[in-house]
Amino acid sequence: FRANISKNSRIPALNDMYWMPGGNPDLKNESGYSGEFTVALAMKTIENMNLKTELTLFGNRMKDMIQWQPGNFSYWSAENIGKVNTAGLEYESGIDYSSGSIRSSIDIGYTYTRAVELQRSDLSGNEQKPQLMYVPKHQLCTGIRFHLKEFYSVLTTKYTSRRFFTVDNSQSLKGYCLSDVVLGYRIRFTKNSLDLNLRVDNLLNARYQVIAWYPMPGRSFQAGIALKIHNEK
Repeated sequence: FRANISKNSRIPALNDMYWMPGGNPDLKNESGYSGEFTVALAMKTIENMNLKTELTLFGNRMKDMIQWQPGNFSYWSAENIGKVNTAGLEYESGIDYSSGSIRSSIDIGYTYTRAVELQRSDLSGNEQKPQLMYVPKHQLCTGIRFHLKEFYSVLTTKYTSRRFFTVDNSQSLKGYCLSDVVLGYRIRFTKNSLDLNLRVDNLLNARYQVIAWYPMPGRSFQAGIALKIHNEK
């Protein structure tokens, strides 16, 4: 079991105050409290196999949070948005197996985040408070790793749910899923090693945007060579 609580403060960055256009030199410092509570478990299930799992509940309340928002003109500006409450949970679990020259692992993680501005004058008493801009409620990631002697492979997948890019949540970016894969081979000689690898990002060529109106790259390839030299004195 783990728990912590802290008081935080952040001064505005130079870009927040002086970026042209949109900077605001009258910004106040962010301040607030945050805390989390974690339950973790690690155990050996069967021979050569280990299980680990972890659940964390978190929350924080910020005053005068600094956020860039669409202004009355064609550019965004930095503003203090009053009191913001963020709460949610994080879950991580993984299994790893090792036997002889084989090593493998599977990991999964999930995050739920609810982030709202507490003081909204434009909402009725029964109206649900909108989610903060660009904060997804759901995120899921998985990773599979496999090693056989000098060969290794890694497959990771990340899902991000839709994100709103307007203050009133009237417009949103659709959720997206990205998969990356790495294949490699490590050549060892004496105490040195040569690593050859091929990486494919956005394996399924997903079409997505992290920021509104800015499409992200499609499938891409990278090849790498890394030489590690161990020098004994």
